[in-house]
Amino acid sequence: MGLYPQICQGTFGISSPVFDQVVIHRDVGDVNVIAYNNSATNVYVDHVMLNGVRLNTWVIPQSLIRSGPVTLEYFMTDVAPSRSSPQTQRS
Repeated sequence: MGLYPQICQGTFGISSPVFDQVVIHRDVGDVNVIAYNNSATNVYVDHVMLNGVRLNTWVIPQSLIRSGPVTLEYFMTDVAPSRSSPQTQRS
């Protein structure tokens, strides 16, 4: 899915998603995770958008995911990140 809980920090870390799309149905609204250009060669996350806003960090507060409907969009690439870039690679 491209998210992993960071225990005791109240955040989710962002990683490369395995699936092209995941929907989690909840009473407060669905969580939609979409990975664009996801493939066996496009294993790097170029950037992520949360509800249409580009994130400038690789963590998301759990409160943002828990509150209402959420759309999380991953934009994948085959270009490896530079050392200064916060891109992640699927393991």
